[in-house]
Amino acid sequence: MPRPQVMRRVPTPAVDGCQVNHGEGVQVRRPTGRMKARWGSRIASPQLTAATRALLLICLLNFLGCQSPAESTPPRPKLAGTTVAPPPVSAIEIHPVRDASDDFFEADTVYRITLRFTETQLERLRTEPRSYARGTLTVEGEAPLTDVAVKLKGAAGSYQELDGKPAFTLNVGKFLKGQEFHRLRKFHLNNSVQDESYTSEWLCASICRDLGLPAPRVAHARVWLNDRDLGMYVLKEGFDRNFLKRNFVHPGGNLYDGGFCQEIDAELERDEGRGPDDRADLRGLVAACQEPDPVLSAERLAGTLDLPAFYQFMAFELLIAHWDGYCGNRNNYRIYFDPPSGKAYFLPHGMDQTFGDPEFPLFANLGGLVTEAVWARDEAGRKAYREVVRQMLARLDVQDLVARVNRLQQRLQPALAEIDSELGRRTAEWREDWSNRLEARWASAARQLTEPDRLEPPAPPEPEIESPDVSRPVLLAGWFPQKETEDAAHGEEPGDPLAPWNRPPAEESTGQEGAPDAASQTATPEEANAVPEDMPSDPSPQDSPTESAAVPPAEPPTETEPESPPESPPEAEPVPVVLCTVTVGDSGDCVASWRKRVRLPAGRYRVTLWARVEGVVPREGDERGPGAGLRLSGQNRESGLVSTTDWTELACEFDMSEEQPEVELVAELRATAGQAWFRTPARLERLAPPPE
Repeated sequence: MPRPQVMRRVPTPAVDGCQVNHGEGVQVRRPTGRMKARWGSRIASPQLTAATRALLLICLLNFLGCQSPAESTPPRPKLAGTTVAPPPVSAIEIHPVRDASDDFFEADTVYRITLRFTETQLERLRTEPRSYARGTLTVEGEAPLTDVAVKLKGAAGSYQELDGKPAFTLNVGKFLKGQEFHRLRKFHLNNSVQDESYTSEWLCASICRDLGLPAPRVAHARVWLNDRDLGMYVLKEGFDRNFLKRNFVHPGGNLYDGGFCQEIDAELERDEGRGPDDRADLRGLVAACQEPDPVLSAERLAGTLDLPAFYQFMAFELLIAHWDGYCGNRNNYRIYFDPPSGKAYFLPHGMDQTFGDPEFPLFANLGGLVTEAVWARDEAGRKAYREVVRQMLARLDVQDLVARVNRLQQRLQPALAEIDSELGRRTAEWREDWSNRLEARWASAARQLTEPDRLEPPAPPEPEIESPDVSRPVLLAGWFPQKETEDAAHGEEPGDPLAPWNRPPAEESTGQEGAPDAASQTATPEEANAVPEDMPSDPSPQDSPTESAAVPPAEPPTETEPESPPESPPEAEPVPVVLCTVTVGDSGDCVASWRKRVRLPAGRYRVTLWARVEGVVPREGDERGPGAGLRLSGQNRESGLVSTTDWTELACEFDMSEEQPEVELVAELRATAGQAWFRTPARLERLAPPPE
């Protein structure tokens, strides 16, 4: 793909009748016809002496910028009846001026970083993780930096508490003005829990450099929190004014954070900008995208969005199969509005889950306001975008990318082996995995270039209706998300293999007299913080069936009963655990759930599901139920989990009749603040068959 102009090209207005043309790497002022006439008349003036005329002639020739034939730029051919448009002026600084930050990110090393806090500041991070605490930053071999602002970061998939492997945002100049770290003011230490190879962010940042796309740079570090070794981290440049200065000719525009799964019409947070904070620039872009008339929409988009830059952004996101970016999920992006033009530039972010699906679509309508406007509704836009993809594939050599990954893993291997010998051995596995992923993606992209566009957005798959065999307890997996409030956020996290106590036993009576009702297994708002002393903090595969308090105490054994719970049948494999999360959005109003549809024969049933909550504030007067709970669709519940709780077993009992063969189970959060985790699969058992 041809590289854009590499020089810094600043639009300069005509000054004193002189027009400015921008060439490759130089700027030459050429006089207008009016100026030539004025200078020519002065030279020919009879009042001037011959010597003065000669001097003025020399000055004029120098002013014209005479060049040798080897240095001159050949004129562009001009067709009859046409005018040659001036070359576009880029707002992006393709090759920023080098500084100490370049040396820092390009060094072939894994940094060793220690973050130190007093006990007071540690407690602040623990109780107010999204607020900045004061700490000291030390890189091995360098003088420490004091008064560094540090807070925890991450969304549903990557956030971990301070006592786990937390991710950090560091702002070295917040409390001490002017303080910088290798010419950086803001950067992140990402825990990379969604990319165990520590490769995805680094590789995608290097691809951005190849393509001339502005994106944060990436390095790696082993991190200590006081004296606790946290392991390997991805060190990533932050989006701040220093980033804008390095990447844009005019760094004073508004920079917006796309937030968590938010479209551009949401109240996006402004991270940087010196102009009015009224979001007029965002509203203008939204209005252009929503304009129903295609001609007017194209005109308005041309004035509010840098279309060539967006085609490159879109092609890059979809080529790397960034399913969690703007084009795929309206997530992980920034928007910068260049001050002179007012045009928007999209910036990639959160690229830790890329190249996972080799068949990720390149030429399909994935929804989204901007992609709908510039691609799905615009045939010319589709052709321009397809050409960008073609050139991008031609420019990027997949074998070169494979070689980069190999060099990175060779760099990381000694540091990982020092942390854990098994991690050091896995680098060879990661190299092979990335080689396969990259080659498969390039083969798929080349094939997709030969296929037609898919203009209709993919219809969401219909939720599966499971028909389990209820002659014995079964596990219900495969829950699907649903929300009633727009900015509520769903997430999924991998869990441990299902603990033995939650597997279907080999033999169990289908009748269960005196089974506890749902209310007795679900905390009321007043009891939400009351956790039984023998309740495990998190059921795990190591919990034995007899030790876990999750199982109701067994009746005293009789002579005919076994002395220990029956073992699982040999063919019953542990079921993978998925932690399904729901998080309240910025609006402060969340009604969202994870659901499961089942088709059951008539009878009485009981479903149990483990859950925990953090900082949950229930909605006032919600008749469906407070906080987090489990119920049937269409029914209400009287209790739920609120505030902050440990893992608690939720239960729901219901009757099925022949006239109602299907039911939808709802694990939900109805709150104004907080987050809930639901540990799936759930356990379903039939308490009693239908009466004869």
